Amino acid sequence: MIRKSFVFAVIGTALAGCVAGNPHASSVKIYIQQKDTAKAMAEAQAWAESDPTSAKPYLWMGVIKASEEDYGAAADFFMKCFAIDSSYRNPDALNRELTIAGAPVFDASGVYQVFLNAGIDLLNKGDAKGALKYLEEAKRLRPNEPKAYLLLVSAYEQMNDTASARKSLAEADRLDPKNPQVKLHLALFAEQDGKLDEAESLIREALKLDTAYAEAYKELGFVNFERGKRVEERFNESNDPKEKEALKPDILKHYAAAAENFAKATKLDETMGEAWLNLGISYIKIEKSAEAVAALDKYTSMKPNDYNGWFLLAGALLPSKEKSDQERALVAIETAISIKETPDAYNLKGAILKNLNRKDESMAAFKKALELEGKNKK
Repeated sequence: MIRKSFVFAVIGTALAGCVAGNPHASSVKIYIQQKDTAKAMAEAQAWAESDPTSAKPYLWMGVIKASEEDYGAAADFFMKCFAIDSSYRNPDALNRELTIAGAPVFDASGVYQVFLNAGIDLLNKGDAKGALKYLEEAKRLRPNEPKAYLLLVSAYEQMNDTASARKSLAEADRLDPKNPQVKLHLALFAEQDGKLDEAESLIREALKLDTAYAEAYKELGFVNFERGKRVEERFNESNDPKEKEALKPDILKHYAAAAENFAKATKLDETMGEAWLNLGISYIKIEKSAEAVAALDKYTSMKPNDYNGWFLLAGALLPSKEKSDQERALVAIETAISIKETPDAYNLKGAILKNLNRKDESMAAFKKALELEGKNKK
């Protein structure tokens, strides 16, 4: 989810001094001061009908909709204003117009933020294509501001247009080379390219710029985990006992580093479900079952309908010799199965039931796993 930020200020100045001319123009401003947006909008529409060549009523309609936090409608009205009179893209022109009795009620930075927020609204709804027109307009209004470029990266990523995403990101980095979000995005692309050293270097740059950047610690955890996975693959492929023995410490080192960074992410942001899940997996890899269970307990409380969390929790409890832990594992795997039936889940259920000396039920679970495997092969 991408967060929005926006401040709308309505001043409480005296009504004297409203601009003379079209009576609807004065009424719009009076109703804005009274915070009566319905009447303000009705007057603005009447203003537009009485003076169809004027861009101003659409500008004020945008302000009214912005005050209601309807950013898409506000942005559309601003674009209508610009289509009639492109001079209003100039910040000075906007700031001069958006006043009542000489005092500002809105400004060019607010208009820019409206376009960003309109884009964010659509990105959060999965409509990247719709977001593009607002973000491109924001970029046009403030070509030297990095925010629009960074949001365009998200839009292009949703559209699987990697080339455009990378181009926008490079521009954001040029405009704001000390932006930790930009550095983290660059790291993500490096990671996608398999360049783990470059990715780690960029993440550490981001963390120097923002030492409390939870997302960066999470991504550093992923880089560490990928390193461990690569070494583990070499371990599994090797037939040389000496090489295997030499690789073991590296495997543990990388997975332990992953756990450390996922843990840092969760301390900085307890709502980061992905970090809790991968913290649990990392602890399983280094055989810290109690810590894995604690992390996965947290994750399943946050994401109770996720099969993976319950499956992994059951797996983390399996090595325990305590009957109570095996009973907890059984509850966890049955919850996983209620979400999704898989051969792996039934095999794990069979192992748990075997630990509980429930042999007939264990055999039935293993049999069910074989049946599902057969169906999957067809």
